[in-house]
Amino acid sequence: MRSLFRPHVLVVIGGFAIGLAFGIFVMDTQPPIFGWLFGAGAGIVGGTFIAAIASGQQIISGPAPPGGRGRRLTPTPEELDEIERGLPHLLDDLPPVRDDDA
Repeated sequence: MRSLFRPHVLVVIGGFAIGLAFGIFVMDTQPPIFGWLFGAGAGIVGGTFIAAIASGQQIISGPAPPGGRGRRLTPTPEELDEIERGLPHLLDDLPPVRDDDA
């Protein structure tokens, strides 16, 4: 309940209002409710994005897990050696290249 009274909620509500107004007065869709829904949805998404950037709060995920749990983006030297040893075997399995220009 405490999170409902943060000032960032006003940014999300403002985005909703602006998006809904855009959907009502600017978009010309048939039936009009599609424009209203699209405008309101885009306003909520935009307001949430701006509020998250302004507050520094994560929208979807938390911080990375500590202590090396999870996936690393850079391989270790042992993994690099294993990759280099495995490359010639992968190249042997490829079919020969056909040269149509010859």
